[in-house]
Amino acid sequence: MVVKFFATLRNLTGEKECSLTLNATLRELLAILCEKYGCSLASALLFEGGLHPDILILVNGRAIEHLNGLETVLKDEDIISIFPKMAGG
Repeated sequence: MVVKFFATLRNLTGEKECSLTLNATLRELLAILCEKYGCSLASALLFEGGLHPDILILVNGRAIEHLNGLETVLKDEDIISIFPKMAGG
């Protein structure tokens, strides 16, 4: 699968994207990413045992709120996009 990082998350990972081979839930993927990229990414993505409210995740272009949330089962061919929510003015 391909995981794409956007905006400030690119600064935390040092990459635009990474490729992984695994079959897991989104929750398990986030744990792997936090282990790989460290505490800064973990604090940006996770909050009180769940997804930080300022983070938006798409799986193949669909928001995880319209799938199975963090329990969404991922496949090797999926594209996961992770964005910080932004406010405009």
